[in-house]
Amino acid sequence: MKKIISSLVASGMLIAAVAPTYASAINISPLNELSVESSVLTEGITVDGNYIPSGSLAVSVNISNNTGFTSFSTKVDLGSAYDVLLDNDNKPVVSVGSVIEDSLYSCSEKDNFLAFVTSSAVEADDNGEIFTFYVNKDENSNDASIALLDIANTTPISIGENASIMSGALGYYISGDFNDDDIIDGRDASACLSGLNKTGQSELPYSIAQLMPTYYFPNIYTIESAYIWSDKRNMTITNTAQVILNYYTATSVGNLYPHTDGLLIGYAFPI
Repeated sequence: MKKIISSLVASGMLIAAVAPTYASAINISPLNELSVESSVLTEGITVDGNYIPSGSLAVSVNISNNTGFTSFSTKVDLGSAYDVLLDNDNKPVVSVGSVIEDSLYSCSEKDNFLAFVTSSAVEADDNGEIFTFYVNKDENSNDASIALLDIANTTPISIGENASIMSGALGYYISGDFNDDDIIDGRDASACLSGLNKTGQSELPYSIAQLMPTYYFPNIYTIESAYIWSDKRNMTITNTAQVILNYYTATSVGNLYPHTDGLLIGYAFPI
């Protein structure tokens, strides 16, 4: 693969190491280092039922010196030379890499900005490909840049880290905010997945969760914020964690997220 951008590091992801003064310095590789690579497809491929023709460009985001994360997000800024290939639901066609092959993910695109987020109940600590998306390239365009940008909480995060209490202290909660930091992102989806894992079942009823809310979700302020539907339907990966990821990626690139009947995610309510 031809490397377009190497050693791209999102804010907060690079830990600088200062070598002591010796006769010879020791090179220390940065942690959680992101890079972007691309290659031209020499033959057509099929990704999740979507045909990608030969000549398309495969763009991969990779990580090296990975310290482990349960939630990861990044935003890709594509120059005007590229058109992102979309599926029938107008979402970017994505191949998941080995680093997050067991994780939940979502991707959204608007105006050549692409947001990608992944969540898991367990840490991903491998190095290599995180994800690949596909584009058509206009060879006549002079704007062929590709860059990784910061979006909220781009730093890989483990769910064991403490969250600051914000909205709860002010007398309200936000539906979908599992850690009371006033942000709905991949960390909330990871918290949801972790809580579901503790049940040993595929769903968590509200009647059970309200009895031991901090057992299932240690950083939650009120169990109400974990149930993002007005009918408080049993929490599942599909109706909660995946919805959180889809909401986060859509809003990160400026897309509106469709609130179907009864969906409360993102709304603030008094406690």
